[in-house]
Order: sequence, then C-alpha cells, then structure tokens
Amino acid sequence: MMLALGKGQFCSRPQWVAPGAKLDLDFEHGRYWDGREHQHATAVSGWLAGPPELEGGLVCDGETNWALEPLPGLEQTGLDLALQVDLTEHSGALDVGYLAILHAGSLANRMAMLTTRSGLTSRITLDGTELFSPDIAQAPGARYQAFLSVKNELPTLCRLDAAPVGAGAVSVGRLHSLGIGGFKSTLPLKGVVHRVTLWAGLTVPTAPWRVA
Repeated sequence: MMLALGKGQFCSRPQWVAPGAKLDLDFEHGRYWDGREHQHATAVSGWLAGPPELEGGLVCDGETNWALEPLPGLEQTGLDLALQVDLTEHSGALDVGYLAILHAGSLANRMAMLTTRSGLTSRITLDGTELFSPDIAQAPGARYQAFLSVKNELPTLCRLDAAPVGAGAVSVGRLHSLGIGGFKSTLPLKGVVHRVTLWAGLTVPTAPWRVA
C-alpha cells in the first residue's frame, strides 16, 4: 500500500507499474499510474495542453508540447530523480527534440533528455549552469528506451542495452513540472512516446527498467 501521488488516497500498486515509480504513463496500452490506476490519460491531473492525442502512444508532432504540472511530491530541492521514455522517432525527422524534461517553469533549472536524431544526449541545468552528457549513438527513426537519472548527485544517461554515460557531479533544483515532447515551443519532438516513467527519492533506480 502507498500514498497516492495525485489524490492522497491509499491504493495498491498494479503489477504493471515500474517498481517504485511515482508516475507511470503507459500511453500504448492505455493504463496510467499517478498513485492510483486510471484507464484514461485524461484522468491524470495536470495536463496543460488539453486532452492528450493518442495513436499507438502520445503523438508528438512538433505542434503540441505535452505538459503536466505541478507534480505533487517533487517540492524538495536536490531530490534524486529519474526519467525513462519509450519512444519511436519519426523517420526523416531532422530537428533536435526533447524526449522529456523536468523543470521549474523555465530552462534555467531543468533535467532533460534530447534526441539529436543521430544520438541521445542529456542536459542538466541549475541556476543557468549547464552540464551536458556525452552522446550515445542512435539510429534515426528507431524505437528505443532512454533513461536519465541524478542519484546521489551523479547523473547517468543510458539507452536500454547500451553502455551508460555520465558527466561530473551535479545537484538538481526543485523540478516540479514534466514536459513530454518539448518545452513550450522549444525543441519539439517528432515521433510517438509510448511510455513515460518518473521516479523520485529513495526509489530512483540505478539502471533502466525494462518495459514489459
């Protein structure tokens, strides 16, 4: 039993939810966890762009940046955090795009995964000071799972079945908002996000969780 992220109710955790996840949005299979299980994405509170557009996943066409905010339970500065995104990029897309980004209302404080269309990279920003990871080579137009964490102030970026990369040490600020497929009009993703999983605090894993 656990305390719900969204409505403050006690609720048992379904077996499909990633262990320890605060938020698990499985757009592909139509199941959603925010401390309670839902059958419709619109039941998850906080969407800013209207009802999510779904077609095999969350459609990211460069026109809409899907945002959820504020996320309860992320008020603490320096909280360990992790994001995992399962997605398929559009074949032929050329522009850099955000897979997912945790932020505090601006790009001055963020924890983000980006596709360069030939690689996977991350950018962590604290009060305007930026830390970039090395790139992980990525074939264009592929489906893959990307994972970014900051645990004990150590960032890790990896793609499932690829070696992880890190870069220095960094703490993160109070990152209470989640953007999927872009930040407002900045670097929109072109593709389909099948699933997004968020961990916070002691449950942050050290490696990607394999999507079932």
